[in-house]
Amino acid sequence: MNELELQLPTLQHKLAAENFKNDFFEVEENLIYGSALFDKMEYEEWLVQNTNNRHESTVSSNWVVATTFFAVRKCDQKIVGMIDIRHNLKHDFLSQYGGHIGYSVRPDERKKGYATEMLKMGLEYAKSLNIEKVMVSCYADNIPSIRTIEKLNGMLSETKPYLDGKLINIYWINLPNPPTHRAESPIITNVGHRPTEQNSHRPTEQNPLPPRAESPITTNVGHRPTEQNTPIITNVGHRPTEQNPPT
Repeated sequence: MNELELQLPTLQHKLAAENFKNDFFEVEENLIYGSALFDKMEYEEWLVQNTNNRHESTVSSNWVVATTFFAVRKCDQKIVGMIDIRHNLKHDFLSQYGGHIGYSVRPDERKKGYATEMLKMGLEYAKSLNIEKVMVSCYADNIPSIRTIEKLNGMLSETKPYLDGKLINIYWINLPNPPTHRAESPIITNVGHRPTEQNSHRPTEQNPLPPRAESPITTNVGHRPTEQNTPIITNVGHRPTEQNPPT
């Protein structure tokens, strides 16, 4: 296994990100867990929304501040996975089911230890946000996710029925000694893709964001809820649905 790094999405990632998404679709996996709706949106539109949701002043009114990263292999800059870290659980769905973290690993890169490495980096980032305990969840029969969570000291809190009637496990992972002040984790990098005034999606007077398009209504697991749609659980990167149960 090669070492990974987390990179904030930029325009420079567009081609690699689209190839990443197509790899899921080619194996008939139409849900990319922890992707913050990338599986339902064109890249440029998603990039604007993703950047907005990293900031309290611009986050979607029906969600919480969250940071989504590409997990990139250092040796060849291949996008191996995606991970979404919610900064708090001030949302009924997240506090009951979804938790702080969701992620996915590219189909051809599974069973290589990347899930554990990604979750570990996600926990480090959560620690930099002064989060003391991280909630993660998975279906009770999702053995790979259970092993990943338990390997990183996840403690089973409860097992309960989910909205589809199946049992889910709720885990908590303690993050000891969080920093007094929020600091960027050293494992997080843009690797030369830091936005500039000419290439930035953060709203500024010189570079205002275009109006945000409404996210499409979906019934996908872990997608943020709307009045028309109740989301399903983010399963630590393996969002289960009745149509797409976890493996």
